[in-house]
Amino acid sequence: MEPYRRFKILLAAAAITAVLSACGVGTGEDTSPQAIRRALEQGDFGRVQSLVAAAYDAEEISGETRLLAGLNDLAISNGIGAENHFQVAKNMGIAAATIDPLLAEALAHQGKIEEARHLVTKANDTAASAIVEGIAARIADQPWQAREAFERAYRLNSKNQRLALDLAEMRTQIGLFDDALRLTAQVIKAQPRNIRAYSLAGEVHMRRRNYAAAETAFAGALKIQPSNGGALTGKARAIYGQKKWAAAEKLLAALPGDLLDREDVQLLRGKIAARQRRHEAARTLFAGAGDSLFGDDEAMFLAAQGFAKRGEHWKAVRLLESAVRARPDLPEYHAGLIRAYRAAGDNAAAADRLAAVPLSLKDAPELSEP
Repeated sequence: MEPYRRFKILLAAAAITAVLSACGVGTGEDTSPQAIRRALEQGDFGRVQSLVAAAYDAEEISGETRLLAGLNDLAISNGIGAENHFQVAKNMGIAAATIDPLLAEALAHQGKIEEARHLVTKANDTAASAIVEGIAARIADQPWQAREAFERAYRLNSKNQRLALDLAEMRTQIGLFDDALRLTAQVIKAQPRNIRAYSLAGEVHMRRRNYAAAETAFAGALKIQPSNGGALTGKARAIYGQKKWAAAEKLLAALPGDLLDREDVQLLRGKIAARQRRHEAARTLFAGAGDSLFGDDEAMFLAAQGFAKRGEHWKAVRLLESAVRARPDLPEYHAGLIRAYRAAGDNAAAADRLAAVPLSLKDAPELSEP
């Protein structure tokens, strides 16, 4: 699995789009466009959804309400929902000059890049054009180009918090972690209920292996929405990174059934079981993780250990070959692969693998007697 695709899967699992549950709205509560805008300005996306739904129930939908609902959908990258709201808002009298740049962004999120380009050209909106190009590059798995486009757009519109997070995501992908965290902190200050900002900060800390900081960030997301599955699993991954196996498993085991069955959750629970030497449980959980196993080098390494203990050495070899390709800098992976080849009876392959170990790892204790 490509690094960026894996990052997107992790981020999507932690972001609000995974399980965005709108909070309840009491009878008689203000559902005016002004109230909806206040919630949106706080980054309280779930509340915006609830207020819009209540406005529908009260038959108080206006063009401005549909515009705000579309902006809320853009904030969580829901291009289809945003497009629908913007089209209706335009039909209800919101000016094309306001709608078209936003509609282009919604189309770009759906991969309708040429339609989006046509709209921003017609609107003559430089910032919107850069946003569309950034989304197009992101879809094409070109994080450097996406980052450059988002940087251009951000210089023109630094108050756009969803753009700030898109830019932070791309900075993270190319390793500019400090720069990404500055943006997430800025968004959290401006929108203290923006769960996407907390979740992205958590993912940045995870990439840096600063697991305690990641746990704090995901905990911040959970203060906003305690049931958010992405934030719950993110916190569990952060706890796992601190080698608190039992605490991570306890958090995951309490997830609702629909979340517990997700492949990323099965994968993490499999890794926890393997670390706790519950090898049969790990085997079952890794099987439930599906193809996500092959995008996680640590999981492949741990699953290979389980195969080795059951005497299935060639299965262990195949997984360890993939793990070594993914992380050739880890001596324990090389040592495990060499042992697996020997256990499978292929001493020549084991010798070849020992000779192929990078020079910088030759003195690693794991390789003293692999």
